[in-house]
Order: sequence, then structure tokens, then C-alpha cells
Amino acid sequence: MLDFIGQSNKRYNFEDKFAALLSNTTRSVTREIKDGFVSAPKGCYIQLEKKAAKYILDNVRAFYGNTAGLVSRVASFTEDSGLELTLANFLDYYHLDPRAIYKFSSFSRICARADVIADFCEPLEEVLTKALGRFAVVDSRHWIRFLLNLLSRLDDVNFAALHQVEQRMLQMFYVTVWGKTAESWASDEVQDKLYALSDSPVLLGELLELFRYRYEQIDFIDEPVDLGFDCPLDLHCTYTRD
Repeated sequence: MLDFIGQSNKRYNFEDKFAALLSNTTRSVTREIKDGFVSAPKGCYIQLEKKAAKYILDNVRAFYGNTAGLVSRVASFTEDSGLELTLANFLDYYHLDPRAIYKFSSFSRICARADVIADFCEPLEEVLTKALGRFAVVDSRHWIRFLLNLLSRLDDVNFAALHQVEQRMLQMFYVTVWGKTAESWASDEVQDKLYALSDSPVLLGELLELFRYRYEQIDFIDEPVDLGFDCPLDLHCTYTRD
């Protein structure tokens, strides 16, 4: 039996404590509280008084429901967790969906605001910050492997010489980032945009880190299904609407 008496320290990590009690780690603690802890292990029952539930929800929202709360958690992360501050460590330690961060800002910008990394100014920050939120749901390991390989060697890629399926996967990336299709890989405008990614190393580095994190989170078979024709899409995977 857990008995919450009086006011706890505002920095007390309710999120982590409740998450450790739950069997379904894909659901947020906030959702579990609202739904009555449906993911509690068999034979266990968690019940909160209305006032206690509100206090805990307010505590969680104070840290994850706005940019200031995330900045505060980032600033004290190493001290609180004993871990190196990385996107993957931060998400895993606090049991966060990447979208909990990207609905507000990029992780890099939050780190800069928390003074744990140097401030930066990059030409594609606005574009890539929006794109990070879209890529946060991607779970095609086939596509992620391609993007990790391509984006880590941008300056050495001849886009027009890529295999047809690879060009389609690149087109998927281009549309996700810029919201329109690339009419020709030989186009100066298209090439300038792609090569310009290298001029935003902090955000590009974060994008690669996000892809590596998503890759490790995927636990189903990732081999593409033979459909009888070249296709960049994998079955049972999430892609952006565009």
C-alpha cells in the first residue's frame, strides 16, 4: 500500500516510480492514471484518491507538459540519473515517447536552453525541428537503415545515381522534411536543400540519433516483403501521411 501524505518535493519523480510498477511500458503514466492503471500486473490494483491523482498529474505535467519543464529535467539529468545526457538516455530514463519532446522543440534546443551544450544557430533549424516530430513515429528499419547510411555521408552522395528504390526512399525523406516532392535529383534547388543538411550539424546529428533510437526500439521482423516489384515500403510500418 502506498500512502501519499502531505506535499512531496516538487522534483520527486512520480513518473519513474509509477512506470516501474506497470507491465505495459508503451503507455504513459499520465494515461495510466486517467484510465485507472489498466497495465498494472495481474493481481495488483492501484487506486488513487482524486486529490492525489490530480497532484501527481500536475507534477508530471510540470516536467513534461511544457518546454520549461523539459529544460529543468535536462539541466539536472546527469545529477538525477547518473547517466550521460543523450536523447536515448533521456527518453528511456523518463519513459517518454519522443513526441513528448518534439511537440515543443528539438532536444538540442532544449539542451542549449538548459546550458548543457553550447548555443547554436543553424539555417535549417526550423525545418528540421518540425521534421523531427514527423520522424519520431517512423518504424521501418529498412528505411531507417537507408537514411542512416545516406545522411552520414551526404557530401559524397550522387543522388541521381541512386538505385530506383533508393531514390523513392530519398523522395519519402524529402517530402517528409520539405513538404513537397523533388522533381529531379539533378535540380540545383533540390541538391542545395539536401547538401544544406550538412550546414546544420547539430540538428542533423539529432536526427541521426533519433533514427538510431527508433531502430533499436523496433522489435518485429524488419526484412522487406517480396511483393514481386521494387517497393520502398515495408508492411505493418508507420509512415507520415505525405
